[in-house]
Amino acid sequence: MEELAAYIASEMNTNIHHPSVLKMKELLSYDVAEETRKQMALPWYAQIGTTSPQAIAASNGTAAMALFTERVGQDRPWDHKPTLLKLFGGKPRHKQGAYDYFYDIWSNIHYGYVGRAGGLSESVLSDGAGAEQIVSDSERKLRELVGLNSGKKPLPGPHRSADVDGLRAWDDAPDRISISIGIKLYNQHPNGGITAKMVMDEVLAVSPEEWGDGASEHKCETN
Repeated sequence: MEELAAYIASEMNTNIHHPSVLKMKELLSYDVAEETRKQMALPWYAQIGTTSPQAIAASNGTAAMALFTERVGQDRPWDHKPTLLKLFGGKPRHKQGAYDYFYDIWSNIHYGYVGRAGGLSESVLSDGAGAEQIVSDSERKLRELVGLNSGKKPLPGPHRSADVDGLRAWDDAPDRISISIGIKLYNQHPNGGITAKMVMDEVLAVSPEEWGDGASEHKCETN
């Protein structure tokens, strides 16, 4: 696990300086209250035809989300699963102690950390991941229904957690936990300096029971 944690820590430290993240931060730093004050101080005739600060802020938010989605969407540069498969033996689970941890954890930690660095709120990150989960679960279920998933375990399709509010309820518990780890690490270390140990400590502080499908008991391979 240490190699995995070191890889994702390096990605986190590097990508908070990526041009897309810096542009997101610029867009989301727009101060609606201050810009409204400036606009209201203008003579009435100077206000005619100007765009409201609220509309500018909404447009900035949409642009920032588009930048982030281009980076973190499925099979996009910051969806690390394909890279992790190539780097670490082609397996989606990796052993630590008595358990195997699912590789989705690492990219979700990165998602929470870098998203906060770009100025996205905790709620936007959590609900955004839930919305993406609805889309990806729907696509996978559709593929199953048209016969492209033959021979594999039936897929549940989009499903929500009854005890969670908002769009984040449609995300899996392991995803919510790993995103929250990334957010926590950003709150503690907003300027980088993330180490493999920091990441591992947070992952292992969560019990295997809490991880649910994100952690499974290791079974030795037999011939």
